[in-house]
Amino acid sequence: MADWQTSPTLLNALRQEDAHRAWERFYDQYALAVFHYLRKLGLSRHQAEEVLQETMVQMVKILPGFIYDPRKRFRNFLLTVAHRKALHLLRKERGLRRTLNNAAADPAAELHSRNPSLGERDLRRWRQALFETAWKELSESSGVARLSIEVYEAAVLKEEPVEVVSQRFQVKPNAIYQIKARLTRRLEQRVRQLESDLE
Repeated sequence: MADWQTSPTLLNALRQEDAHRAWERFYDQYALAVFHYLRKLGLSRHQAEEVLQETMVQMVKILPGFIYDPRKRFRNFLLTVAHRKALHLLRKERGLRRTLNNAAADPAAELHSRNPSLGERDLRRWRQALFETAWKELSESSGVARLSIEVYEAAVLKEEPVEVVSQRFQVKPNAIYQIKARLTRRLEQRVRQLESDLE
């Protein structure tokens, strides 16, 4: 999405009286990546949707008075809010459901016990969330042939052998390598752009 505004510009737009369009842009820019991040933390789809909405409500309350410090990453602030909302939801649910026999088997147990500040693992999850966001955009793009998307998904994401993918899609192995290289390059560029835009 080349028309995305930089965080400082967008954050300043949210302070204006008529900021409806700015809020729409903010949601469009951040929601999907935050949702994927929450799923990487171990939340169910329903939990992630609930936490995403609570995070956005919190942003509506905070951001009109928020002063952006360009020396810090806005992404870390946003993810810390989302992370804390996730912790709050899981604690609330855990209080209602004391039937977990083995906390170590609970995918959310690690999240419960962690400090809400962002660590290396959280940043890896964030990068995976950005990749998933970039992949969703690319796979839904009308500018990429459906066959290329399906070949890439089979050969790269599902790690199927090239010869199997070649036979299934009736595509020469060399074409598969070209598709992999071309789409990987586009995805990496988009992830870098998302990282930069979501600072």
